Amino acid sequence: MRRSLISRRSQFDPAGAKRPAWCLERGYSGGSYPNIKDHDLKKEIEDRELQGTFKVGKPFTAMFDPNGHYAFHVVTPREQRKDPPRQLRADELFQMPDIVLDLDAYGVKDVRESDNEDENTMASIWAHTEQQRYVQSRLEDLKQMIGESRETRSKVLSSSTNPWRITSHDVISAALRGLAPSEDSGEHGALDGESDALRISTLTYATPDQGAQMEKYQSSHQQPASEQRGMPVSDQIDPRRNPDFLEQVRAHNGIPPHAAQNNELLLRWVLSRRDSLRFDQIKSKKQQPSAQQIANDLREQDSINGIRRVVFHSLAANADLNLDSSAQEGEQVSVAQEIRDACVRVMDASPGPEAYFDTLEFVNNLSHRLPRMRKDLEACIFALRLRCLARLGKLDLAVRQLQGRITTGMLNSKLNILPDIRASLESWNKVADESKLLGHNSQRQLLFAILTGLGENSPDGVSLRGLLFDSGYPASDLQSEERLEAYEEYILLLGRVGALRTIWREWRTYTSNLFQGHSLAQVSKTTTGEAQIQSVFSRTLPIALSVAGPEYLAQQQGSANPEPDLAECQRMDFEWIVKGIAPPRTSKRISRSIPRRYSP
Repeated sequence: MRRSLISRRSQFDPAGAKRPAWCLERGYSGGSYPNIKDHDLKKEIEDRELQGTFKVGKPFTAMFDPNGHYAFHVVTPREQRKDPPRQLRADELFQMPDIVLDLDAYGVKDVRESDNEDENTMASIWAHTEQQRYVQSRLEDLKQMIGESRETRSKVLSSSTNPWRITSHDVISAALRGLAPSEDSGEHGALDGESDALRISTLTYATPDQGAQMEKYQSSHQQPASEQRGMPVSDQIDPRRNPDFLEQVRAHNGIPPHAAQNNELLLRWVLSRRDSLRFDQIKSKKQQPSAQQIANDLREQDSINGIRRVVFHSLAANADLNLDSSAQEGEQVSVAQEIRDACVRVMDASPGPEAYFDTLEFVNNLSHRLPRMRKDLEACIFALRLRCLARLGKLDLAVRQLQGRITTGMLNSKLNILPDIRASLESWNKVADESKLLGHNSQRQLLFAILTGLGENSPDGVSLRGLLFDSGYPASDLQSEERLEAYEEYILLLGRVGALRTIWREWRTYTSNLFQGHSLAQVSKTTTGEAQIQSVFSRTLPIALSVAGPEYLAQQQGSANPEPDLAECQRMDFEWIVKGIAPPRTSKRISRSIPRRYSP
């Protein structure tokens, strides 16, 4: 490194060198040291450089000759201008008290072998405290929660038909209802002033005192409130009473449990999950789900809510609910059939009417979403409506269903609606037993219109009997077990409305058609079906006689046509019901197993 000399006249006057004040005080005033020896000056300069008080030693370095005489100053190199490292104090040094060393220096002072006491001492010193153990367990819980959250989140993202994908409805539910308990009522999202009618259990019935709330509810279902007194009130009238739905959305989307304690935090999580779903849809651009994928998701659902979410998520993914799976996927799968089977499975497992309310709401929304649908899906919606309206006892809605919701394509669909017809007939009998469904003549007229299609507004309307004996079914299928069970329920309902003439003509017509188109090998099976029908008519005629009354028989004796056809018999029975003759008081439940035999 290049050195710059300031002065070589060390014996006389080092020109250019800055002299510190202490040199002047010691007698240094020129180029000589009259009062200070050179070795003393050298030592003092070094000491002051170490102490940092000799400022000349920072940018300049004093040079001495071999004899120790001061010679000149040079510019200090840049690397040497840095301050020396600060010496640490004793209290700043690392200390390890009672250090135990197990070295090979056996016998050396201050060195010994460790023993059990030393091990116990070290274990006690470095043992985990209660706080450390809590932190460790908390970390393990967080790791597990993060792993589960990622796993559940990946399941939702992997399928476009997953029922737990966040929707706009979920965001609104989280914003308006939430999961955190309310401070006023202590219930999930309950509003102030909530009516007692909305708090009724699913197994109880509304009383006349709750008329105001019932009228409001019935108006939303287009049903007179007077006909609904005594009907079960579903918890789904107020969805806030069932927070399990939003809790399942939280759990299946990987939202941590502590978010359920704060509605604002829950809403932030739900919005975050929805935004990530949208980003995934834009990024991945997945293909529309296949019929097999939709069918698999429907088979896993155990609630109408889950079925509804699968179907509408499929529609959002541009899936065609009318398509069947391709032949390459194996057995063909009908989406309409899978929707129908899933809803029936849930309704059969539900003890109360809640599932029927939910199914009716679902199929109505689906028909509104798809105004143009193919025959299989149309037949599916029609069949589910038949079941729900019969189970809920909605007579006028069932009549409207049969009058305006029937198309030729639906009747020619591949979907077998015979089980739904049989289930609806069974439900009408069950509702008639459990409630005062047929207490008024107007209700008997509606039920007769449902059974036969004969009514004031639609004399030639579609009926359950017409669906039961549709021309699409072969004549050889008349004696099938399912058809006979449905026909038995139909005859019992005719007896409940007092249609004696129709019952008589049904017996004559059905038994004559039963033997048509059969070989001799089928006679034994047909005879068994005839015996079953004979038993049904024997049990039904006493019921019809008790409802119609003796005046009905007196009127029929003067009839001009002794052998009227089925349409004429239905017309005469309908006219008798319209006259408004109230049926006699009978027991609430009518036994279906009357031992008395009566031959028409």
